[in-house]
Amino acid sequence: VIEDEPPILREIIAIINSFHEDYQIIGKAQNGQEAMDFLQSQGERIDVMITDIQVPVINGLELIEYTHSKLPHILSIILTGFSNFDYAQKAIRYGVFDYLLKPIDEDELHKQLQKAYAQKCLDYIHNRPDEVETPRTHASASHDSSYQIALLSISSFPMYASSYNELFPSLWKKTNLSELFEKYTGLKDHYWIIDGLTLAEKIVLFLPPDGAGNTDTPGLSEVLHELTQKDFTITIAIDTHPHGIRNIHQAILDLRSFLNRQVHLEHSRLLFYEKDSMDNGYENYEKTITDFHPYHMRLSSLFIKKNLSLFDAELYSYIKAIKKQELPTVILYRILQEFLHTCIAATDDVIPPAALDVQTTVGDILMLSDSYKSLYENLQSIFSSLLEFLLKEEKMPT
Repeated sequence: VIEDEPPILREIIAIINSFHEDYQIIGKAQNGQEAMDFLQSQGERIDVMITDIQVPVINGLELIEYTHSKLPHILSIILTGFSNFDYAQKAIRYGVFDYLLKPIDEDELHKQLQKAYAQKCLDYIHNRPDEVETPRTHASASHDSSYQIALLSISSFPMYASSYNELFPSLWKKTNLSELFEKYTGLKDHYWIIDGLTLAEKIVLFLPPDGAGNTDTPGLSEVLHELTQKDFTITIAIDTHPHGIRNIHQAILDLRSFLNRQVHLEHSRLLFYEKDSMDNGYENYEKTITDFHPYHMRLSSLFIKKNLSLFDAELYSYIKAIKKQELPTVILYRILQEFLHTCIAATDDVIPPAALDVQTTVGDILMLSDSYKSLYENLQSIFSSLLEFLLKEEKMPT
């Protein structure tokens, strides 16, 4: 905080300390040179700089220009009066985050800090923060917020969702996600809903209030469980360990890796992620994948014989066997790739491997399948097209 009038400087610091949130004042200055020295030595520790424009030695505009070019992670909030609003306009061109009018309004300052905090959370979600440990005193540590993190996906194959972003906005409207939290008055201002890596994904940051988990103020899992009762499939993963904002980026990467391996067709799931427990028995799926080889051989034989009715009947049995295994879609992806490769290879290059991008095709099939019935129909459609291609190639003169 940089302000050349001691009473105003003390007032700002007292107001910020009164909020009892995850804000820690790590420096103050009454002139621009003091501020510059602190920025040069401690700049990596600073998230937000609040500065008056007209401070001695080095003015606030120069400080903002310096942080904009040398320390772009710092959000700058300027203090200004109506008489020097032109300076504020110049500061905005330097990339200032926002401004506050004097005299300081406590509610407005609180609002600006909440906005800045939200922006820093987004920064830490989408960008890996520098590995800088910020020393904290015992007094400030009690205000260091730790968030529960939930990752939500409405895609049947999240790793491929970016190709189908248009499918998801209407589904998110059906979740009424904000309303789930808003109906509990004790949860107001205790959650953020943030867009994820694709439109199929949402991130929820939850700051548990006092008494969370009782009937009147439910915890995060209790709120989100209601989504699993909807008429569409959703997968929810909640990290069992809370995280400070500087650790959110890595926590979400870990949570996403976990969730991607847990999505099932037709089954909404609410899961809890424990770090260092990523295998979840995945080595057992290798045998399951091998068990489908006989199906692939029978189906490929019927395909090259062009016996579509028997092929469809065997395909139906194949999908029933897959459904019985209750396999995650990431394993289905491997099985179906092997299935298509086996059938194409059986044509002895009548259908060349280059004629079909198997990885993309299987990704499309899984993305567009919200049930085993639609999975069966989508595979039928693919093989119907392949059969047409096969017949056409065989009729062509050599």
